[in-house]
Parts: sequence; structure tokens; C-alpha cells
Amino acid sequence: MKFKYWLTSLTDISNAKKKLLHDCSITAEKLFFMPKDELSDILFFTDEDRKIILESRASYDVEKEWILFQQKDIGFVTMEDEAYPDKLRNIHNPPYSLFYIGALPDKTRKSVAIVGARGRSAYGCEVAKVLAAALSRQGIQIISGMARGIDRDAHMGCLEAGGNTYAVLGSGADTCYPKENRFLYDKIKLSGGIISELMPGTDPQKMFFPMRNRIISGLSDIVVIVEAKKRSGSLITADFAMEQGKDVYVIPGRITDTLSYGCAAQRVVSGFCGLPPGFADGDQHRPPLTGGQLGQRPLDGSVRHRGFNGAAADVLRITAEDLQSLAVHRQIPLS
Repeated sequence: MKFKYWLTSLTDISNAKKKLLHDCSITAEKLFFMPKDELSDILFFTDEDRKIILESRASYDVEKEWILFQQKDIGFVTMEDEAYPDKLRNIHNPPYSLFYIGALPDKTRKSVAIVGARGRSAYGCEVAKVLAAALSRQGIQIISGMARGIDRDAHMGCLEAGGNTYAVLGSGADTCYPKENRFLYDKIKLSGGIISELMPGTDPQKMFFPMRNRIISGLSDIVVIVEAKKRSGSLITADFAMEQGKDVYVIPGRITDTLSYGCAAQRVVSGFCGLPPGFADGDQHRPPLTGGQLGQRPLDGSVRHRGFNGAAADVLRITAEDLQSLAVHRQIPLS
């Protein structure tokens, strides 16, 4: 593992090239000891890549750095390892490695990502909690990003229901961001896991958050958006999910609300959620829902959505009674 940790530390070598190494059966240890002339035979490396590797090998103390890392009590896995999440292996630009505190999602269980607006409404907060709790009661894992707003609500709803939830961060796994979520961060470590592809100690930066969104969608079987503005980071997650072949669903809000514009945007409507075209861009001339569209309740009483394939239907199958009991408990209407 110490050589894999070294390769991970070479942040200027892209994930794509690290994956190519793996695909070519060139392990991190083999790369570390590879003669210079053989290194030149790796055609997908540029001269700059080779320079980075050679300079690192000359100065990097593998044993020392690995011992220092082990003292942090952080889990570490790479795509060379069996424990690496299978759902990430075939996505575009999979992370070479993951750091985690707690655990990684259980490969044998279904997972749903719930994401949405940071500045969400009270309605969005309740819906995220109700949905996360209902899914958790059925043994489904909840994935989100521990951001303010809907992310935090989804994690909390899952935890309150005694479920397992996982937060993918835009910082190192040992760096809690935002700081006011420290209580949540500590709870997730015990009831799921904190996950990051970034080296421990990495502070949050704006560019890291769109990157982590591909991991949120990648770890999930489906993605649910609860409130999103027109230019929302949640739509980045939705784009990644669509690219990965995942089903994406939105929780409808009032079409005149700013926080509903992202959920109603034409690219979401046309691309993956199957809503009528009139929902787009806050169109107030909303056509009625017809058979098979979002919002129709099947005869068996479960909440379904047109476009579900068999796997997705198994994941997001919440009975009306599940939602009703939670809604009554929280004193919010469902209609």
C-alpha cells in the first residue's frame, strides 16, 4: 500500500493516466522501481510526467510517509484493490484512490444520492429528511456531499432513521467543511463514512466540488434532486449521473419558486426525468400529468416514476404508508 500511497501523492499525474497504468498491469511499486529507459517506453506519459516521477522517486521517503499516514487513522483504497467500489470502476475519470474515515458503502446494498440547494426552503428540508429516512428504513444507503442545506438534511434524515450515510467531500477526508457541520461529520463517521479522493489535509477549494460530484453520482444507483437553482451544483451531479447511465429524479416544487428552476430546467426535463415540457424554466402553463409521468401513484400504493428500469424501481420503492407516517410525525402535508 505504501507505493500506492506514493502514486496517489503525485497529484499532477492524472487519474486517467493512473488508470492506464492499472490497465497495463503496471503497479505503483513497479513504477517506483522502473528504470529510466523503461519509463520512457510508457507512451502516454509526457516528458513532464516522467520528470515529476523521477524527481519524486529521488526525494520521497516511502517508509516514512506511509508510517505518518497510518498514524492518521484514515482508510485508503485504490483501484488496484478489491475493496475499491465497483460502481466507480467504469465511470469516466474514476478516482485512482479514495481516502475514508469510517467505512465505504456496502457493495451488496443499493445506494441513492440526495442532493440539492444549499439555501433550501423549509419544504425542501422536510422532503429531503422524509425521503432519506424512508429509504434508510428499507436498507438503502444515502450518499451526499455534507454541504449546507439539502445535503445536510439528507444525511440527518438517514441518521435519524438509523441508516447508513456517506459524505463525499471537496476537501481531505480529515478536513470538516463547512465547519458548522462538525456534529454531522462526527456522526457520519460512526454510521457510514467520510470519503474523499483528495490527500489528507487538503483544504476545500472551489474547483474540488464539481470534481467530487462525479463520485457522489458514481457511488449511487440513482440520484434525486431536491430543489436546485437554475445554475446549481446539483445539476453538475445530475449531468455526471446521466453520463454514467444512472437514473435522475427531481422532487417537484412550485414552478414559480427560484429554487425549483434547476429542477424544472429543460435539460433536466428532456434529459432524464420525464416531466412534461411545460415544467421547463418555470413555465406557468403547466400541462396536467398523465399516466406514467412523475407523480402518478400505482395501484400498489408505491411512489414510482416513468423511466424506472428494474434496478431503479427496486431502489426507490417507497410505500405511501412510509411517507405518510413520517409526514404525520413531522406535521407536514404530502399533497
